[in-house]
Amino acid sequence: MSWPEQRARFPVLRTHAYLNAGTFGPLARETIDAMATLRAWEGEHGRGGKAYFEAMLDRRGRVRQLLAEQIGAPPESLALTDSTTQGVHVVVTGLHLGPDDEIVTSDAEHFGLTGPLAASGARLRIAAVRGRPAGTIAVDAHACDFFTVSAQKWLCGPDATGALYVRDADALAPRLVAYPSAESYDIAEGTWVPRAGALRFDTTFTPASSLAGLEAALTGLPEGRFERAHALTEHCREQLLAAGYEVVTEPGQSTLVSFRVPGDTTEAVERLYEAGVVLRELPGTGLLRASVGWWNDESDVERLVSAL
Repeated sequence: MSWPEQRARFPVLRTHAYLNAGTFGPLARETIDAMATLRAWEGEHGRGGKAYFEAMLDRRGRVRQLLAEQIGAPPESLALTDSTTQGVHVVVTGLHLGPDDEIVTSDAEHFGLTGPLAASGARLRIAAVRGRPAGTIAVDAHACDFFTVSAQKWLCGPDATGALYVRDADALAPRLVAYPSAESYDIAEGTWVPRAGALRFDTTFTPASSLAGLEAALTGLPEGRFERAHALTEHCREQLLAAGYEVVTEPGQSTLVSFRVPGDTTEAVERLYEAGVVLRELPGTGLLRASVGWWNDESDVERLVSAL
């Protein structure tokens, strides 16, 4: 399938230059249809019955496998979560962090990590890395003890979907325990047996329709998407620079391009949205941020520059 054909899978791109995958990726028609079809079935037949729950559990396994493939990990090392922040909470609470612990993090982190770390009571050492090179690349999670996944962003999945990679499940205590965490339990005795591997850290039953949409999104990821996104990101940088804007993102980074515009950034975002360009501001920095993906093309960049 060609890149124009891939782009045509996303309805939003017919009317908008969508440059906001750092918040939410665009939804493909297959993803929308998969969710709508299952929701319609649930409305007619109810969310129950042996076949319904067996299908949901089977889909959880397939989604776990698809997510694991994205980071080069075995599926048994992956827990299903509703966000990267939830994955952070699983790790922070499982490590029993407190005042006697010291955590090294950076000043470029999301509050989804900084918040749980600060709330843990551990001492934080903040490394100043803003302005240093970084990028979006294919991932091999084996080098990490823990790795969180946001499925609703560049993977173009539904809201509140994600995963957590845990290299050694036995080295982390399960603390946010939910029904899918347990292999078995005894209410009368107040005991439980955790599931094998990282499945013991499954914190929620993702809605069946969201699983259906996520499976569709992960099944449709094209080859060459990283290279495509890198090239479009560089094009975005170059066009903004040529138009006279201060771009703070260095060459070779992707897929986020941060830049300054005159005036109030909140008003700029609203004005751009009215012009059919979707991006976000970075509060408190005076920056706008364009998130470029493989679904974009040069026309989205041209529309951004023109609207500015």
